[in-house]
Amino acid sequence: MRSLPIPVCSLPFRTRFQRRGPPRQRNPSNLRDLQPATSQNATLAGGLWNCQSATRKADFISAYASHLSLQFLALTETWISPDNSSTPTALSSSFSFSHTPRPSGRGGGTGPLGNFLEELDILLSSFPENGAPLILLGDFNIHLEASQSAAFLPLLHSFDLSLQHSPPTHKAGNLLDLVFLRNTTCTGLNVTPLHTSDHHFVSFSLPLPSHPHPFSPPSPTVSVRRNLCALSPSSLAPCVTASLPPLDVFSALPSDSASDTLLSSLSTAIDTLCPLVSRPTRPSPPCPWLTDVLRSSRTALRAAERNWKKSRMPTDLSAYQSLLNSFSSAVATAKATYYHSKIHKSIANPRQLFSIFSSLLSKPSPPTQTSLTAEDFAAFFEAKVTLIRSSLDPPDSPPFPPPIPSMTLPTFSTFSPLSLPDVSQLLLSHRPTTCALDPLPSTLLQLISPEIIPFIAHLINSSLTSGTFPSSFKRAHITPILKKPTLDPCLTQNYRPVSLLPFLSKTLERAASNQLSSFLSKHNLQDPQQSGFRPGHSTETALLSVTESLHAAHAASSERLQPQGSQSEYQPPSAPISPKPAPISPHQPQTNPHQPPSAPIWHRAHIYSLQDQ
Repeated sequence: MRSLPIPVCSLPFRTRFQRRGPPRQRNPSNLRDLQPATSQNATLAGGLWNCQSATRKADFISAYASHLSLQFLALTETWISPDNSSTPTALSSSFSFSHTPRPSGRGGGTGPLGNFLEELDILLSSFPENGAPLILLGDFNIHLEASQSAAFLPLLHSFDLSLQHSPPTHKAGNLLDLVFLRNTTCTGLNVTPLHTSDHHFVSFSLPLPSHPHPFSPPSPTVSVRRNLCALSPSSLAPCVTASLPPLDVFSALPSDSASDTLLSSLSTAIDTLCPLVSRPTRPSPPCPWLTDVLRSSRTALRAAERNWKKSRMPTDLSAYQSLLNSFSSAVATAKATYYHSKIHKSIANPRQLFSIFSSLLSKPSPPTQTSLTAEDFAAFFEAKVTLIRSSLDPPDSPPFPPPIPSMTLPTFSTFSPLSLPDVSQLLLSHRPTTCALDPLPSTLLQLISPEIIPFIAHLINSSLTSGTFPSSFKRAHITPILKKPTLDPCLTQNYRPVSLLPFLSKTLERAASNQLSSFLSKHNLQDPQQSGFRPGHSTETALLSVTESLHAAHAASSERLQPQGSQSEYQPPSAPISPKPAPISPHQPQTNPHQPPSAPIWHRAHIYSLQDQ
């Protein structure tokens, strides 16, 4: 930094103590050189703890690490099995959790010391000695005063790793949790006994250089967003209608021009009233279960911790541990209550219920580190679509069956235009999903739809009557997602594309799909066994259809194997068992009107359960 002279002058002002005479001029002796500011080195807060099973302490570990404002925390003896996904998910709520479970067995475990030293020697040899800091820490379970450390400490000293001296880290007075450093120093090493483990919690700080370095902490992430909470729909609707042309002029535009005009007006209005602003992102996601009572308890906990660190009295330590125990129990109870209420409210919504359980049981995948660009993905997906199309080219003379002269099939010639109430119901009855191509959030579009519904209705009707889909609606925001976490992220064939369409594009698609589906259902042109993409059908109805067919086949085979003249073991009653309606399955076989209807699915299931008994 270069030193710059700063001129300082006193401005004349009149007070009763002002000296009479001419005003003062500049005084060159007041010039001082600007001294460069001394930059303070940044610190990296870390921790080490033998938690002795993290399966029941995940919430406590995350809360305590956040309480100490740690950047990283090394855990030993986690006892997390390979099939345990809920514990890594809970530990990933506020931190990025990386864990390699043991393939078999339970606990931490130790092996022969000779093999351990050989593996440790190979591991440390893989790190280059380029001056970068190196941290080696963990519960080595080696008593430094015993003969076992005779070969352990010299090996680490040969790699310039120095042991950081600390108080005993075990309640028995032993030093088992060790921290070794290279090319860096450790400050503020503190050992805190906790009530949930025999090992104490080790916390420390590592000073980082102020000059740019590859291992310096990254700059805070900045996100670009809109302050939609301050936007009122009552002010957005007039701004949109003012930027649109009159309705008669808009009606004369073709589909492509009309869609571009509407999208441009929506974008201009949202940019005027709610422009994009950059804000730093939160370092960790918010905790919705953290109430004011828990915040007060956390404040008291921090005060008790400060008192114990100052006094080091056993009474202050007991008070701190008592508050820590009550706070961790309160956090676990509040979190359980929050998710219990959230699950109870989503009982009737399977999609939302599955999303909740997925967030609790599935660990969020870390961001994929790859050097692939958007052009690489575009070239790969275009080549793949071209290959699939070339393999599906029809032959020159397809073997079509001969037409049936006596059979006349209904034809679907044109789409019917929609009225304003139909378009409004179509726009408001679907979930307001939003992608990056939407000019404004779909929830706002639904709120201001009464003001712009004539323009949207003309756009949909002109597209249906002319048979053209607007070009701006044919765009999709494609995100490549890795098929499996174990695949190589540097290969394009390991990704699958996920396409997100604009909300108005899906609205126009639904308008055409509703008319086509109504026509096919009216004339019985759909396959009766189709359960996908049909209202009121799902995998449940497909399973019911298969179950009904199996029951019917089993009943038919039983009747064929039964001797003539013998009576069956159980006869169904002539009257229905319950006033329930006909079978749930929509795939009912054609019955003879002169024969009595067969027993419903739930009748036959009851019969089979009695026969099995």
